[in-house]
Amino acid sequence: MADSNTPNIGLLIADTADVVQYPAHIGNNLTTIDGLMGAVDCTSVTRPTNTYKGQIIYEHDTGRYVQNTGTKAAPVWSYMSHQALVENSSALPTGGLTAGELIYLSDLGALAYYSGSAWHYCTLIVCSSTTRPTGAALQTGTFIYETDTQTLLVWTGSGWAHRSFNNFVCTSSTHPSWAFQGLEIYETDTGLAAVYSGSNYLYGLQQLAPTQSVSAAANVTFSGLPAVNRLLVVWRLRSSTSGTPLGLQIDGDSTSGHYIWAKMTARAAATSASGNTGDVNAQIGTVAGSSTANYFSSGETFINGWNSTNGYCNMDSVSSCWDTTSSYWIDKMGSLYVGTAAAHTSLKIAPGSGTLTGEVTVYGGP
Repeated sequence: MADSNTPNIGLLIADTADVVQYPAHIGNNLTTIDGLMGAVDCTSVTRPTNTYKGQIIYEHDTGRYVQNTGTKAAPVWSYMSHQALVENSSALPTGGLTAGELIYLSDLGALAYYSGSAWHYCTLIVCSSTTRPTGAALQTGTFIYETDTQTLLVWTGSGWAHRSFNNFVCTSSTHPSWAFQGLEIYETDTGLAAVYSGSNYLYGLQQLAPTQSVSAAANVTFSGLPAVNRLLVVWRLRSSTSGTPLGLQIDGDSTSGHYIWAKMTARAAATSASGNTGDVNAQIGTVAGSSTANYFSSGETFINGWNSTNGYCNMDSVSSCWDTTSSYWIDKMGSLYVGTAAAHTSLKIAPGSGTLTGEVTVYGGP
């Protein structure tokens, strides 16, 4: 009869009718056994081919223990140590993997796990808008934090979507170049918020300062207003003096001749026109008296060119009031401010005489 081999590591067994030969039956077998003592030392590309189910090897290039979970004829090498592999996100391992395997991605400073079919990032990835992760581990639900944009993004399977709920803070001249549709920004120099439509930033008139409520005040003043192009001043006031005009000054400028205004007034059944080409303020309405506590004047003044480089502004105003149950004023006015070139920052509203009670709000926009 012929010699035979053991099923796992192939040791040569002499036939009982043959003479035992030392090199073949003893020496070679001892060498084979010695080479298989403990975990076989190799690399991830020089794994043994003479193997068996359950054999353990040590890959000194990866620093990990691996087990043959397949068969002798069809080995399947599976990592079994708990130390995470150190890899690059662009060179993830594809073979010998089991569900739950962890790797540390040195280029991203993040961990990924193997689900049994694919790699998945399992930690928040810190990057920039130009170094977002790619590769096989990029799966739906991956979160990143961009240090340059200070935003959180999630991978939807086809693109990155914004998932942080604070506006992006910038200036009117430093809008983000990476803007996507729906991005909200806040401009620190203008105090305005805007939404990116996909091609442009869209603004609206926005409240620029807290509403001021006054009682028996000499004036209402707003300071530190931003350099937007347009202002809308909305007011509801009454005065201690009935039917007194309401004036507006810019930047505290009371220079005679810096304001020009003209108005049409309707009172009872009569209408009249008046104007002034050299005033110390711009008239924006007529204020009801305080003889009837619940009667207020209301009006709006639209200022165009607030941030004009030559300092000039155009103003359009409307106002109306009941002074008594039978006395009223309705005004329509146009005004010009011809002051010196400067960045306008404040406005003051004051009556021609008496004091004011009520509230004023200032809105602005580009």
